[in-house]
Amino acid sequence: MEILKLTIYIPLVLGFLALFVPGRFFRFNGIFALISSAAVLVGGMKVYPSYSFSVMNTLALKGDILSAALVMLTGLFGFLVALYTIGHTKEGSGFFWFLYCWLLSASAGVFLADHYIVMLVSWGVTGLVLALMIWNAGNEEIGKKTFLLVGGSDALMIMGLAGLVLAGHGSSLGSVKIGLASGASWMIFTALAIAAFTKAGAMPFHTWIPDTSKLAPIPVVAILPASIDKLLGIYLLKRIVMDWFVITAGGNLIMMLVGAVTVIAAVFMALAQHNLRRLLGYHAVSQVGYMVMGLGTGTVVGIAGGLMHMINNAIYKQGLFLCSGVIESRTGTSRLEDLGGLFKKFPITFASFTICAMAISGVPPLNGFVSKWMIYQGIIKTSITGNPLWVIWLVSAVFGSALTLASFIKIVHAAFLGQSSKGGTAKSENVLFEVPALVILPAMCILIGIFPHYTVYPLLEQVLGPIHMNGLWFPQIAASFLLIGVGVGVLVYALCRVSGFRYSETYIGGEKVTPAMRVSGVEFYTTIENLGFFKKVYSWAGKGYFDMYEILKGFVFYWIKLLRWLHNGILSTYILWVMVGSVIVFYVFLK
Repeated sequence: MEILKLTIYIPLVLGFLALFVPGRFFRFNGIFALISSAAVLVGGMKVYPSYSFSVMNTLALKGDILSAALVMLTGLFGFLVALYTIGHTKEGSGFFWFLYCWLLSASAGVFLADHYIVMLVSWGVTGLVLALMIWNAGNEEIGKKTFLLVGGSDALMIMGLAGLVLAGHGSSLGSVKIGLASGASWMIFTALAIAAFTKAGAMPFHTWIPDTSKLAPIPVVAILPASIDKLLGIYLLKRIVMDWFVITAGGNLIMMLVGAVTVIAAVFMALAQHNLRRLLGYHAVSQVGYMVMGLGTGTVVGIAGGLMHMINNAIYKQGLFLCSGVIESRTGTSRLEDLGGLFKKFPITFASFTICAMAISGVPPLNGFVSKWMIYQGIIKTSITGNPLWVIWLVSAVFGSALTLASFIKIVHAAFLGQSSKGGTAKSENVLFEVPALVILPAMCILIGIFPHYTVYPLLEQVLGPIHMNGLWFPQIAASFLLIGVGVGVLVYALCRVSGFRYSETYIGGEKVTPAMRVSGVEFYTTIENLGFFKKVYSWAGKGYFDMYEILKGFVFYWIKLLRWLHNGILSTYILWVMVGSVIVFYVFLK
């Protein structure tokens, strides 16, 4: 009962109270969100050691150690973003904090739901809150697109859960286990999988994420598409493939295909972006591909890697978006061409962004490398079952990591290490409100990466059993060598400073470098946009050919146009349809 109060009741009540606080007290109103986040965090901590627990049978709220861990992360992410928002955003309305608190409650409800009604209500509230948060910021078109895509997938989820309950002969989601042996079971599986893919952002149901990332307020992006939505979507996919269905080779093949396409296609789209936030949005999509591939391997180490990558991605992706918020608020732009030389102005942001960028790129010994390494192992182990496509999946995963690193090298160079642009200011980070998230999140990337056996592995092994991996990997030793290398570099730098140095003008080809000759770091990557095949693909993407929202909208408008043509208000047209219909009826019944 105590976890029910902490994770459900307190956020609901405080969110409702936030509606009555005037907008001029926006920052003080954020205290409600801080208390709600802390309550959710404490609620998860209280039940975390338990492998299984029951909250309240009348509400059918149950959970396991993974549920408790995700509730804890929801509270932690909520607290960091709420604190960041208080110092980062100067004005707003109590409606935002109302939505924020209810989001925390609904997310905890999804992780703890055992009754299909509780799951549907909680899941639906998270989608509605997402759209309303975007609408509340004035981005009506993106809010509508998000609402239709996510809401449409929610409709499929309703049908899927209804079919699941009927097949399981009960309302408890913990008592369901059906095989993919019939057309009906495949339809249920597909409906639920689409709901999970859309929430997490897997292709082809991803297009709301880059648009939201570019235009929605940073706190909205950081708490939803960057972190909590990923936890919700992949958690649902985990329940689908591990708890509710007996997955066949065909089901695994579908997930591996979706994962591989998501990894490669999204990272290529990211390479071509010139807006920092939209670029990060495509990487938020690309990383989902690794999670889906991990779950699709059907192996213990692969599934463990997918779940670990879900946690890792939420950590460093939230850190990256919060860093981009600091950059945008200080410079007034997210265009990479207009940034540069921010290393000295924002040292904490630079360090935080660089660590998170290396983590998402799979650079050892950070957390992103550990989960990707486990996914690679899982893919390789599928070859034991005679899977002939494992090489394609492995190449896709490794190649995606390489392109991710290239993409983030572009950002670090263009924004921090390149030549200064006129967009920067001397104002530093907000130590009280912004810096905690910029320190805690990259620190988690380091700690999980170096000490996975003491952080995430115990959780995964309680969920999946012993995790066996091939190959040698000692993160502590690798971290020690890296620290030694950094120490040598610092020593060399210090000795060079002691010996003295001088500044001189910079010349290229005998000419002094002028601001007009400034290289932003983006130009090199424009080459890929002009290659024959990629140029055509990027052109198609710009026209919305791969956008599920645009495709469905075009389909609907086509039928609307057809119906308008059929019903044009002219009497002779209606007489014609009556005659045609009569001929068809006579032919059918009198032949």
